[in-house]
Amino acid sequence: MGCIHKEYSNKIAHYMNGDEDPKPPRELYPAFYGCFDWHSSVHGHWLLVRLLNIHGEIDSAAITRMLDKSFTSENIAGEMATYTRPGMKSFERPYGIAWLLQLTAQLRQSDRKEAKRWLDHLLPLEQQAVANISE
Repeated sequence: MGCIHKEYSNKIAHYMNGDEDPKPPRELYPAFYGCFDWHSSVHGHWLLVRLLNIHGEIDSAAITRMLDKSFTSENIAGEMATYTRPGMKSFERPYGIAWLLQLTAQLRQSDRKEAKRWLDHLLPLEQQAVANISE
């Protein structure tokens, strides 16, 4: 849990079109900026959802707060702004996208009421990832 919202150290794999493109991780990837790189952050979020799904005895309140902080419509809009920029169609393909799809699958399998809200927020990113990888 310690890395989910820990911005630095960070390794950004980012396609740049001009001087305006370099930004700190939290601005480029507002939902998935922690854990050193994007795919590790997505993987970490998947792990938290998985823990909620299979281990009801864990501190679900702390995990829920973390996921609530990450999975907002504003954060996913920020992710989309970066992901739909020119040159980003192959971003995190296939490894990071596989973790994103695992994350949304895990949310679909969840019985938790928050999971539907989190999934609803993530759907635009999932749909864009599927479109990019299908293309």
